[in-house]
Amino acid sequence: MAPRSLTPYALSIPNPATENPPVNPESTARALARQALKGLSDKGHKPVFDHVARVALAQTTDSARLAGWLHDLVEDTSVTLDEIRNAFGVAAAHTVELLTRHPDETYRHYIHRLKTGADPDALAVKLADLNDHLDPARIDNLTGNMRRRYHRARSYLDGRIDAQTYLS
Repeated sequence: MAPRSLTPYALSIPNPATENPPVNPESTARALARQALKGLSDKGHKPVFDHVARVALAQTTDSARLAGWLHDLVEDTSVTLDEIRNAFGVAAAHTVELLTRHPDETYRHYIHRLKTGADPDALAVKLADLNDHLDPARIDNLTGNMRRRYHRARSYLDGRIDAQTYLS
């Protein structure tokens, strides 16, 4: 999905230099995700925000839930890691950075980087992301190659296959 500009939307990301941090970071992240992803659809023509919400709400800790709301923003919108760092802190930005595939990065390298990043929140969010993509109610939207890639990544992230097997 190509990034799109958020210029038409007035992003309300708090600036810690001039404003207090958000009282409720999760509700701020949810509002940011709703605003930034407005009008974007997935391959099944469903709102991307719905996917992000399912991933966030599958999390068991506040920090992972926060990352769940933010996990697709850097890849799919013009929201930057610096904006996330300024609004939600270094830890949240680090988790989102691990969850963001770099443009020049293969999918396998991205998954391996995430797995070896020693961030349990990033791992939990990515597993929920893969589980949502592989949900039988949504799986018709995936090609066979994409389905296999997601299954293999999930098997590596949850420990069913080792790094050597995954990377070969």
